Amino acid sequence: MKGPGEKTLEPETIWVPYAVDEGDLPSIRLPAGCNYVKIGNPAAAPLDARALRDRIAALPNIESVRRVQIEWNSHLTDVSVISAFPKLEALFVYGFRIETLRGVESFRGKFLKIDTGKNKKRNLDLLTEAHVDRQLILTYAKAADIDPPKAFDWSTLAALSGLKGFSLMGKITAPFRLSSLPPMPKLESMALWVNRVDEQDAPHLTSAMPRLQSLKLPAGASSIARAWSGRNPELLVSAGDLNFRAGQRMTAGS
Repeated sequence: MKGPGEKTLEPETIWVPYAVDEGDLPSIRLPAGCNYVKIGNPAAAPLDARALRDRIAALPNIESVRRVQIEWNSHLTDVSVISAFPKLEALFVYGFRIETLRGVESFRGKFLKIDTGKNKKRNLDLLTEAHVDRQLILTYAKAADIDPPKAFDWSTLAALSGLKGFSLMGKITAPFRLSSLPPMPKLESMALWVNRVDEQDAPHLTSAMPRLQSLKLPAGASSIARAWSGRNPELLVSAGDLNFRAGQRMTAGS
């Protein structure tokens, strides 16, 4: 399933996914020129994560792989397998059994998406050990990640100082506060696909994020989009298909 920002990931590149069965190590091969690997476990076979990493690292075509996806049915409990991919640029973490992001510190790429569905065990505390310089997409399985008192410490995103795009998706109880985000000097686009945002919390985004050009909100948040665009007149704020700039709704051709 694609989310905001995913379409912009190297649109000129042809990505042809190749399935790697983590439960059948002898069968693992990479065809010449393979640039996209999906790691899964369709037979729910026992997994030796270290042996899997070593097997992949020894493959002759491994340096051509730039995109890795940990599938929903993978039995991996962390992402340390990515150290086997020396040229990795994009990482998609979907595994239902992921518990921690251990190993993410070896990621130095452009795009990171975490969407573990109904997996309520995974912990995001190591997120900012990654090095992401383009797009970060977080889709949440549990409201506790955003809702106090156990909410993720958003100030730690300051460690991702080169981030150009940030998307947050999830169903939460307490309204998300934009002011909880740290200054992001290189951020150009942001999407908050959450069901609740704090309408009164309208900081001057362009002072904390001087390169921000667009902010996307859910379709039902048009009044908030209008108000926030008024406070940040140089910013395009969208709510679904409605676009606002300087407090005014934009029409076709404007």
